[in-house]
Amino acid sequence: MRKLWLTRDGAAHGVDDVVQRAIQWITTLTYAHNTALDRYYARPGVDSVRITTVLTNPMHHTAALSAIVTDNLGGVRDSVLFYNDGLHGDGSGGDSVWGCRVRAPSDEGIYDVSIRLMI
Repeated sequence: MRKLWLTRDGAAHGVDDVVQRAIQWITTLTYAHNTALDRYYARPGVDSVRITTVLTNPMHHTAALSAIVTDNLGGVRDSVLFYNDGLHGDGSGGDSVWGCRVRAPSDEGIYDVSIRLMI
């Protein structure tokens, strides 16, 4: 038997099974958002940049976040773990705001930061 997205019972009760499944997926999704840097210029090899992000995790999955720093050619220059313990510029421990510090690369350039979420 094949599973159908729209069911006879759902249609009879005015329920769109596809929409209901999409809502269930959206409301249980774990994702990072509202990522921010505390500065956009740092002295090469001297300064560090604080990065914060908010983790939405409604199902309370075990999660690990990392910041990946890449150069303009896409080469990975550094990676740093985020923490939610109140000690890494992340607000209070357990408050959904995660933070880390990354040292500026030793050469001046333009760098991108992306967030990697591992569940």
